[in-house]
Amino acid sequence: MRSSKSDNSKKSRKQGKRLEQEAIPKQNVRIVSVWVFVALFLVSGATSLIYETIWARQLHLALGASQMAICAVLASFMGGLALGAFLAGRWADQFKRPLLVYAILEALIGVYALLFPAALKIAITVYSGFWVSMSPGPTLFTFVQFLILAILLLPPTVCMGATLPLLVRFASARSSNTGTVVGRLYGANTLGAVIGTGLAGFVLLPGFGMSATTKIACSANIVVALAALLLGWRAWIFTKPVSSDAEESVPSQRRGLITLGIIAGIAGFCGLVYELAWFRLMTLVLGGSAYAFSIMLLAFLLGIGIGGWLGGVLADRLYARGQRLGVVRGLVVLQLGVALLSWASMYVYDELPVAFMSLYTALEGHREWFLHTQLLLALVLMLPPALLMGATFPCLVRAAITDEDKLNRPVGQLYGINTVGAVFGALAGGLILLPWLHVRGAMLVGVSLNAVAAFVAFQSLAKSSEKKNPMRSLLGGGVIAMAILAMHLYPPPWNPLLMGMGAFDNVTKFDNHTREGLMEEIEKYELIWYDEGPSAVVTVGKDKTFDTIWMANNGKIDASNSPADM
Repeated sequence: MRSSKSDNSKKSRKQGKRLEQEAIPKQNVRIVSVWVFVALFLVSGATSLIYETIWARQLHLALGASQMAICAVLASFMGGLALGAFLAGRWADQFKRPLLVYAILEALIGVYALLFPAALKIAITVYSGFWVSMSPGPTLFTFVQFLILAILLLPPTVCMGATLPLLVRFASARSSNTGTVVGRLYGANTLGAVIGTGLAGFVLLPGFGMSATTKIACSANIVVALAALLLGWRAWIFTKPVSSDAEESVPSQRRGLITLGIIAGIAGFCGLVYELAWFRLMTLVLGGSAYAFSIMLLAFLLGIGIGGWLGGVLADRLYARGQRLGVVRGLVVLQLGVALLSWASMYVYDELPVAFMSLYTALEGHREWFLHTQLLLALVLMLPPALLMGATFPCLVRAAITDEDKLNRPVGQLYGINTVGAVFGALAGGLILLPWLHVRGAMLVGVSLNAVAAFVAFQSLAKSSEKKNPMRSLLGGGVIAMAILAMHLYPPPWNPLLMGMGAFDNVTKFDNHTREGLMEEIEKYELIWYDEGPSAVVTVGKDKTFDTIWMANNGKIDASNSPADM
């Protein structure tokens, strides 16, 4: 009896050691696969922006390059991303092998990209036939074009939007560092977009053309899909589907998710409004070339990507200190920070033309570095608030998920709501705010909404606190309302002649590139008319010395009554 008991104990100890030894390499596989997927998601983000650049160019050839066409492309692209995020957030926890699904999505994106030119030809035939047979008015025809465009972009963009919830489902299952993982994946995807923007704008499209660039990006998607299949084959056992009972949440959690969804939507809306306003502003200073546009997009996305990466670590630290309420406090600070930095940056707008010309003078013998300095100029303007914008999303996710929760719907819902907000921001910013309120007005709307988002988070804290103080909430709302009113009543300075002078076009014509010299040049002209429309900033001025009148579009003089132009 004793020998049998001892034998059984020895066997149990051996089995325990064997299981421990087997668990170590499996856990190592899990850790390595997460970091490999960070790298793969970087590549995935790069291919997405390459495709967006290519498809935008192809669609501009079919629809024209108007502001309406640009907004339609952007809204359709981001609308598909939002739908994909919602769908993946709904079903991600039910997949036993999320990496296999992710691999299929990446492969579908690459294959569709190869078929896109043929699909576009079919779409052109369809809406051209509609025009010939139905003779619609401009409004109806534009709506039909937009609808066809949305259908055309829906399959690949839905797949793109679904990838983040799927990877988060795998990487963060039963993990206490949800914010860090989400921040890494979100940041990696955005930093990949930075790389894709740079490659598409400066290397691939100029050097290889659209067809070869599409094939290169498609090959990258297939490589990502194969790598996901390989990793998923070994690591799938660590993710288990969630039962339907686990999806039920208490009412307080649902109310908290609604509050976070409001903040996510406002953040997405403001981000695109800022982006469009900054692009309009920097176009006046750097010009409207493809290189200038790529520089501006690089600066914005770089801030979002780095902010997302760092924001994940910040979210986990805030959660460790104060649980969900600690993260919500962080959201209050982040949203107020975005508002304050964006508002403060408006006071340096008048310095941008001076800085541009000063950099040009400083690099007189090193013009090859001039593009780099333009990027530096864009970074100084966009990077600080963009960092806080990027940090917002991981904090939203960390606040929505506790250690006991599964990653069922919150990631997809928040990502989808954030993207829907960005869609409305793109449409409202390009078609309403910039034409009606101009750059300063659009920026102030974004600043005001960020302050409102901070107040929503602050109210959530007040309702969750055991010691509720209605006066504190009322006081906080009053302070924010007064600050918003003061900003609109006393907006930052904006000199139409200085901003519309076209620093990029006149930098070689002006001898003195100091602020004093620039203001001397400006004083030679009288402002006759100035307006900011949907597609351009139009400035009409009069030369006081020669009595000539000129008109500039986005800073470049396109017409005048001087003998040379006549």
